Amino acid sequence: MSVGKLTQPLIKVVWGATDLTEYPVGSGPEPIFYGVKINLEDTKSLPTLQFNFNPNPIAFSAFLDCKNNQVDQPIIVTLGYDQGTQLLLKFFYAGCSFSSGHEMDVTVYAVSQTKGAWTNNRVNFTMKEPVPLEEFPALVKEKCGEGCKDIQFQFVGKAAQDAPSIEIKHAAINQTPHKTVVDIARANGMITSINPEGTLIIHYPYNLAGENEEDKANPSPKPVYNGIIRNVYVLGPGLLNTFKREQRYNLGQTNFDFTNAFTSPVAFEQDNAKVADTRTTPGMTPADQPSGQTSGTTGNAQPTVAQSGTEKTAASLKEARAAWAQASTTTCSADFFMVPYLAGIKPRDIVAVASLNSTNPYYEDWIVDSVTYSQDDGAGVSVSISGSRPFPGEGRLVDSATDAAIKGIIAMNLTTKDWHKMYWAA
Repeated sequence: MSVGKLTQPLIKVVWGATDLTEYPVGSGPEPIFYGVKINLEDTKSLPTLQFNFNPNPIAFSAFLDCKNNQVDQPIIVTLGYDQGTQLLLKFFYAGCSFSSGHEMDVTVYAVSQTKGAWTNNRVNFTMKEPVPLEEFPALVKEKCGEGCKDIQFQFVGKAAQDAPSIEIKHAAINQTPHKTVVDIARANGMITSINPEGTLIIHYPYNLAGENEEDKANPSPKPVYNGIIRNVYVLGPGLLNTFKREQRYNLGQTNFDFTNAFTSPVAFEQDNAKVADTRTTPGMTPADQPSGQTSGTTGNAQPTVAQSGTEKTAASLKEARAAWAQASTTTCSADFFMVPYLAGIKPRDIVAVASLNSTNPYYEDWIVDSVTYSQDDGAGVSVSISGSRPFPGEGRLVDSATDAAIKGIIAMNLTTKDWHKMYWAA
């Protein structure tokens, strides 16, 4: 009789100096929490965490100690497998809910270390001289002050090549630093993503011609987690609980309350070079405006944005805007058990959903927009994702070399047993 080993997900929660995973109770150290849920969004929000303390006096006492004495200390969550990929995420306490009666409960809410000054402070400044786009996030970070010193940025793909030659001249009026950077990136056809560690990754839409070769995705039977690099996860038989595809066209405006979203929309119909700014006197910058004009840092007008670049960047801007308009015409959602192969899947990664016919390795590739890790009632962890892509057709998001590598992974898994071996051997 062969002897195997028990493989189960690892979830560890440490609040400041208190290890909630191995907390001393009467029978020895054991976890005093349950219901961990981690939500990772690509662009719409920062990573969030929630979990519950066990409904007993020992766990509630531990919660009160943490809240009263370590409320400003980080909550470190380790998620993954002992001998495999692990995510190490840092959060800070953001609130709680408490229920008493027959069903007692304490739920803790926490947010990414990036949230705070970067998303709540308001900055006001007018640039007298333009700076390259690659330097603009650092300039905004400096204006934000000491509370933003740990914020990190990374331009990737073609954006890393174009950012040095795109010049930005901007006036921010009562804007958060995050919105300031996001709006400038959007105005240049770029997306600002947020990785699990809270780093802001600035890149073009993946369906922009040539972007898949510059911001290359990495397919492997044993993925290695990297917060910046895209991984490709090939999903075959026996793993998906559900995989839903949906296509909707937005015909005209659907939101009539005119409230601001997390990121403000950008009009893609016109080139900036063809749009005259009527709020600025010719030959004068916003800083030079007379005090009676509604511009600069004291007026009521929206901040002005002046940009210049080479002909190459102007052309790529137009292409990027067109790619953005087509990037998310089709969406998907899926949920599955977190096997070792999928531990560490994150927004910006790519999932390739394989057909059941191994002799014809067809697949659909999707960009992952959001990931939710949820602790089950037992020891398991469920993963839910949402994704998007242009209308599928026969086209591929990935480049030809990545396409061949994905088909190679599909071809080597001829049976359901082969697929499960890959899922659990990673």
